[in-house]
Amino acid sequence: MRAAEPVGEAVEALCGDDTVCRVDLTAFDLRQVEQVVRAALGGPVSRQTVRRLHDSSGGNALYLRELVSGALKEGALADDGEIWELAEGRTAGTPRLVELVSARLESAGPGGRMALELLALCEPVPLADAEALAAMDVLVELEAAGLIRTRTDRHKTSVSLAHPLYAEVLGAGLTPLRRRRLLLDQVDRAWAGADSNTVDTRRIAAWQLEATGTAEPALLIEAAAQARAAGSLLGEALLLADLARLGGAGQAAARLGEIAEAFDGELVPALAHLAAALAAGEPARLVKAAGELAALGADLMAAEAASAASAACARAGDTRRATAAARDARRHLERCGDRPRTPLLRESRTTATLTEREREREITAMAARGIPSREIAEVLRVSVRTVQNHLQRAYTKLGVTNRSELRRALGG
Repeated sequence: MRAAEPVGEAVEALCGDDTVCRVDLTAFDLRQVEQVVRAALGGPVSRQTVRRLHDSSGGNALYLRELVSGALKEGALADDGEIWELAEGRTAGTPRLVELVSARLESAGPGGRMALELLALCEPVPLADAEALAAMDVLVELEAAGLIRTRTDRHKTSVSLAHPLYAEVLGAGLTPLRRRRLLLDQVDRAWAGADSNTVDTRRIAAWQLEATGTAEPALLIEAAAQARAAGSLLGEALLLADLARLGGAGQAAARLGEIAEAFDGELVPALAHLAAALAAGEPARLVKAAGELAALGADLMAAEAASAASAACARAGDTRRATAAARDARRHLERCGDRPRTPLLRESRTTATLTEREREREITAMAARGIPSREIAEVLRVSVRTVQNHLQRAYTKLGVTNRSELRRALGG
């Protein structure tokens, strides 16, 4: 039986029988999660894996089972011969887990759904912000149903979701425009409800970035400074990386390099390499940074690095490498699922278009001088088919059908 759910007559009759022993299963603590998962897998489990499973499940035995089952099925939870380890990335679940959580959230009704969606994106939020989307009576019902929880500190009450999996399920059901609207409305509320001494620019910057893909450089710099003052080096590094991606690489690179020296993992050094490569504008370093980020699963930033490399190559007149880097960027973007738009990607698309036009003009001019396609291909280091494709497009634009007519059309 699950708490807060109706009980059938048969179960109620069993519970009233002295021969049945009822055990109330409370949420597992960290040690209990380790014991249960170790028994289920038949071997030791890494501390980091135990921590992640505990945080994701909230100690709920049913959710924990589905998380472990899903991770095993996807191959994300594996035994290296000595210890079980959960791969980096989102903790995998099962369709049944989604169904269980979704059914739990259905009790909110339409009146409370908007508040839950806000919390999924921005928790914790001040009680006043939650009241902007749901009446107090509705919030009281959500709390009684175990869907949200409140915390009061120094006369300020904040609201958050009662379980970490709720945010994941709610977020997955949001359309892009709905997500954007919720985030930007919360940005407005955050600015309106805080003074200059209490405004949390770190969270505002994060919401703005998630909603629009961009943020004011001054906001990111202030947010990074806040993170540093709070002792959050990782938070500072992520904000500085965003600053670098949005055109402030020169301001971010040096500090990111310092932070990277304090980290044993691979992500922060990769971000530092990206910022340094963007600041220098060196194609080779950008291509290398793209490879590092792609290996970590940071496909969007890998695409941005490759796009920046393409743009740098094009500015240097190296159309072959510009085209190759643009191809790499498209490959990374395909793994992102949607079609993100960021300043670095927009710059690359413009550059890629110009590069193709320059290549076409170059091939057309060489062909008009009577140079065979094979020689053109060797000189430009492209395939003969690429040469022919460019020529066919040029023929169509100029209304000609062969090289003799091409030469006359170009005034040769």
